[in-house]
Amino acid sequence: MQETLKKSDTKELTNEELQKQYMEASQIDRKLFAEQKSNNLLYVGDHYAKQGARFFNHIRDSRAVDQSTKIRITKNHIQKICKGYINSILTYAPDVKCLPNNESELQDQKAAELNESVWHFVKRQNTFDELKEEFALDFIVTGEIFAKIYFDPDKGEHVGYKQKLDPMGQPMFDEQGQPVAGEPMMSGQLCMKRMFSYNMLRDPRAQNIRESKYLIYQQLMPIEDIKAMCGDDPEKLKFISEGTTSEYKAFDSVEGKYVETKGQCLVMEHFIRPTKSMPNGRYIMRTENGILFNQELPFGVWPIAYAGFDELAGTPRHNSLIKILRPYQAEINRAASMAVETQITIGQDKLITDLNAKMTQGVSNAGVRHIQVSGERPMYLQGQSGQQHYEWIEKNISEMYAVSNYSEEMEEKSAQMDAYQMLYTSMKDKKRFVKYSRKFERFLRELCEITLKLAKEYLDEDSLIPMVGRSERVNISEFKSADPLSYSIKLATQTEDPESVLGKQLQITNLLQYVGSSLGKEDIGKLTRLMPFVNGEETFSDLTMDYDNATNDILSLDRGVMPQARKYDNHVYHMQRLSTRMSKPDFQFLHPHIKSLYDAKIAEHEQAEAMRAQALQAAEAGFIPSGGVLIPVDVYVQDPNSPTKTQRARLPMESVMWLMDRLKEQGQSQEQIKSLNPGVVAEMSQYIQPPQQGGNQQGSQSSSGAMEQPYMYGQGAPQQ
Repeated sequence: MQETLKKSDTKELTNEELQKQYMEASQIDRKLFAEQKSNNLLYVGDHYAKQGARFFNHIRDSRAVDQSTKIRITKNHIQKICKGYINSILTYAPDVKCLPNNESELQDQKAAELNESVWHFVKRQNTFDELKEEFALDFIVTGEIFAKIYFDPDKGEHVGYKQKLDPMGQPMFDEQGQPVAGEPMMSGQLCMKRMFSYNMLRDPRAQNIRESKYLIYQQLMPIEDIKAMCGDDPEKLKFISEGTTSEYKAFDSVEGKYVETKGQCLVMEHFIRPTKSMPNGRYIMRTENGILFNQELPFGVWPIAYAGFDELAGTPRHNSLIKILRPYQAEINRAASMAVETQITIGQDKLITDLNAKMTQGVSNAGVRHIQVSGERPMYLQGQSGQQHYEWIEKNISEMYAVSNYSEEMEEKSAQMDAYQMLYTSMKDKKRFVKYSRKFERFLRELCEITLKLAKEYLDEDSLIPMVGRSERVNISEFKSADPLSYSIKLATQTEDPESVLGKQLQITNLLQYVGSSLGKEDIGKLTRLMPFVNGEETFSDLTMDYDNATNDILSLDRGVMPQARKYDNHVYHMQRLSTRMSKPDFQFLHPHIKSLYDAKIAEHEQAEAMRAQALQAAEAGFIPSGGVLIPVDVYVQDPNSPTKTQRARLPMESVMWLMDRLKEQGQSQEQIKSLNPGVVAEMSQYIQPPQQGGNQQGSQSSSGAMEQPYMYGQGAPQQ
């Protein structure tokens, strides 16, 4: 986000005003931030202040505990419950899918396909599976998710080198006149950054995070990294160098503790939402000493996605699941600590004897222990294991799982042999966490929406081709010029757990079983693409080739571009698709030039198909092969030796086979022509002429004496 902007575009905020804004925002949610940080400690099991190993060894070896010693036992059920929620949410809402807003519109269908391809490519670049697990962890443990999407020009693939410049700023060349290579250039990459909620500040007057006029993200960054971002600007370097001796106490989410840091600088990122005075919003990066970068939000797109777990009354922030588990966990730990203290103090069995009584070892015999006692008989006192606390501990554990709605998750699921019954059971079980799953889904949809908006602006044709495929190169303009996401495509949850995948496979299999015989090869190819257990895109590409070609031609025509016909196109299928498109209600509202292109395109395929039929007629008028043995056929002819009698005709084998082949070709041709629109058949008949004498010539004389040249593909319809 280092794009430049003229200062006159909007009112400039001074560093003093921004610092005042930051101090005001940092005080409003301090209590919540402390709770969110402690939630991370509870999740990893650090429920108390850490003690050294020697302390625990001393407790284990001692026979008594003095009053100054405090025993602290942790039975971490919080982590198990949180992991159960995380697994359930990731199973129910793993991803989002781009779908056409209007399924009957070909442009919306293609826009959804291209956006889906770009979304999957960006996810692979950002190892989205791991990132999604981190988002789910923040959602459950911390209670809030924040993510930033931005374009980093220094990431991606290496594409070459910049030309080196001399001190005067002129390009440099070597002795051979070749440019001198300078700094390497990268293709750039759309990145997704996880942002911790306890470092995200909001407007104190906001009633909702999405309505907050600004968000401020504070973080510690190595000073060397900040200097690299600022380059050689002495003014900015001064703001950084003045903070080199400062020390900050920060929360380390990896170690789960507060750490003292040196050699790092506190950096604040201010995100200001678009308003009437700032139509494209604002992004400001600064330190306590001055502003490093000040610019508009790239393309006016708000780059932060957000979701919260449980609403907190009176504040726009959200609580974590651990909020309701904390008191139960504390009571479980207290009771467990008392049970351990009981074991240490009175845990061993004891003998109580009279003051004057004596115990001595008796005669030793094999397998017999002999003890002699003088005086009163000793009393035996059984040791205590803290059993009296166990019932209370179990009661709190059961109540803890009950209030978290986790008890049903632990129930054993009966094995289901029927696939449909198993699918129904899985859908029913998913309803437990539907409230929180839907919130996580909305976060993923928002993340995808922001990513695709920025992809349209940042990615060029060379970057998009690997994402959408070379076969879709002609449709890249469809991706670039598509309407906003809320109008052209919609994002729907895509559940890819085993039960959902199995249900999709069963539905497609049943459809092919009952109606597959009546479907064309193009329809079968499109269905196989949807099968989750086959590589339908490549394996069945031959079945969908005609469909893909016709679709690309229609999209080009709608853009006002006349695509060239290919010699081996399925012209009948293309005419069917084109005539169907022309019968759509919105066709009458297209530009007259586009309508004329459709007419020319259909005429092109009509003439090509007519030439094929004419070539077939010419072949039929040629010589008939007469080789092979003579075979009788069920045709009776006059006997040349006896005119009053008839006999079965005997024809050469090659002649019969040739006739069968010609009839087969002619029958298929006629059947295809009959399936066309009657108007198309009438126009096509104008190009079909009976074979002329000398059919082997390249052209024939017309009635006016001009030579008629054969039709060439790509030249459009002939002039009438």
